[in-house]
Amino acid sequence: MKKLLYPLLALSIIFTACKIEEEGCSDSTAINYNPGIEYYYDDGSCCYNIIGLPWFATNVVVDSICTVSYMGETIDSLSNSGIQTINLVDYIVEDYYGPTYIRFLSDGIGIVDYNEDNIQDTVDYSINGNILMRKTSNHAEEVSFSYSINCKDLSLTGEEEMEWKEIVDFGSGPIEIDIHLLYSNTLNFLRIHEANSGN
Repeated sequence: MKKLLYPLLALSIIFTACKIEEEGCSDSTAINYNPGIEYYYDDGSCCYNIIGLPWFATNVVVDSICTVSYMGETIDSLSNSGIQTINLVDYIVEDYYGPTYIRFLSDGIGIVDYNEDNIQDTVDYSINGNILMRKTSNHAEEVSFSYSINCKDLSLTGEEEMEWKEIVDFGSGPIEIDIHLLYSNTLNFLRIHEANSGN
């Protein structure tokens, strides 16, 4: 009986060791790639940096706060927040004109596909900490986004702040009011493994 038990115990140790060795990330484009894994095995642990495989848009969150003031006193304010989901399969979202696909190449060049009229754009970008600066091929100005990555999820957040004055008349004569608008736009992306990406 002991002679039979020892080989069975040895086999179970070998199979357990093989199973442990196969766990982990087998995607060679990931930052936590495990080269000891012989075959592609997605256990959900793969993490990525911003460069490499493309990012596909999943949703956009738009937040805005508009404040109206008169002589330094706030007389009205309005805030708005919302999430818009983007169809990853066929990109059919009628009122969404932002990027549906973005890919950052290691040489500071990025490629962006937009939902509007199937436009594709090339962008020059640079990264400083968690700030991404980009200049598009058809826009002279630079735009900055704060970005964060959580393994397979990328978020790009841009803010714009505007102030202007308007003359209004509420019935007792014209007055000048100050309008302040803070607009925030967060684009969320997901990295999807492409088995034949060539990377």
